[in-house]
Amino acid sequence: MKTKITALITVFIVCLTVSLAAQDVNIEYSIDKIEQFLNDDSLSIVVPRAIRFKGDKAKTAVITRPNGFFMRVKLKCAPSGGMETNNQPRYEVATYKLQKFFLDEGDYVVPPTVIRAFPTDILQKFDPKAEPTFGDMEESICGIQYWLNSVTSDNILENKRLKVDSLYAKNFANMNILTFIIKHSDSNKGNVLISSDPQNPRLFVVDNGLAFGDTYSQRGYRWRKLHVDKVPKKSIDRLRQVTHEDLERQLLVVTQFKIVDGTFKKVEPTEPHNRHVGVTKRDDIVQFGLTEKEIDLVYDKIQDLLWMIDHDRLETF
Repeated sequence: MKTKITALITVFIVCLTVSLAAQDVNIEYSIDKIEQFLNDDSLSIVVPRAIRFKGDKAKTAVITRPNGFFMRVKLKCAPSGGMETNNQPRYEVATYKLQKFFLDEGDYVVPPTVIRAFPTDILQKFDPKAEPTFGDMEESICGIQYWLNSVTSDNILENKRLKVDSLYAKNFANMNILTFIIKHSDSNKGNVLISSDPQNPRLFVVDNGLAFGDTYSQRGYRWRKLHVDKVPKKSIDRLRQVTHEDLERQLLVVTQFKIVDGTFKKVEPTEPHNRHVGVTKRDDIVQFGLTEKEIDLVYDKIQDLLWMIDHDRLETF
C-alpha cells in the first residue's frame, strides 16, 4: 500500500512539472493563483501521508479540484479550540502575511499559507486523531502550505558565501530578518530550506508554529538572532514605513470564518472579538489572529532592527 501511495504522489509531481511553465524552480505558480486555489471550497484531499514519521501531525498531501487541477501541500490540522503549543495555524498565516510588508513576491521566504476547513470524517480516514476544531461542528480547521520544489535543508548558513555571493546574502538576510522579527523558536532541521538552484539560492522558513513570544522551546532558538552584519536596504526602507496600526490592521485577524449550515465559510475580517485572545468563536463568527501583545512584540522587534541600522550596528546594501 505504501508503495502504491508513493508511486501515485510521484505521478502527480511529474505531471505537475511537465504541464506547467515554472514561475521559478521552487514555486511553480503565481502567488495569486496559489492563494486562490488553496482557498477553493471544492478541494479534495488525495494520498496524504506523514512527513517525518508515522503518526506525525504534519502531513504532505495532494489537494485537487473536481476539474483535475492539483497542488502538493503541507497540511496540519488544528487541535480542539484551534491552537496549542507548536500547532498554531494563526502563527503560520501571520508570518506569511508579515513578510508582505517588506518583501516582493519573488523574494518571499514563506510559501503561500492559508487556514481552511475540511470535513472531519474525511480527515479521519488518514488521521484517526483528527477532531472537530469546535465541538458543535463536523469540520476541522487546518493550516495548508504550498509544498516547495527543489529545496534542501543542507548548508543553510555559509559564512564565506555571505561574503562573496550577493544574491545568497540578500536572500539569507531577508529570511533572517523575518525570523528575527517573529522570535522564531524552532531550530529543527528542515524548518529552514534553501533552493538547490545555484542561480537563485532562495531561502525559505516553512515552520513558524513556535514564535511570537517568549514561550520555552526545546527545539532551539538559532533563528531568533541575526547571523548577518548587512541587510538589504530595500527591505529596511519598507520596514521603516510600517506603523503599529498597519500591523494591527493586517494581523489582529488573519483569517475569519462564518458558520453557514454547519460549515466554515471564509469571509473578510472584521474587528477582532478580543484583542487578547488568538482564536475566538462568537455566535457564527470564528477569528484567527495575533493578540495585541504579540503585535506589540513584532513592532518592537522591527524597531530594534531599525535601531541597529541607525546606530551602525548593521550595514545595508
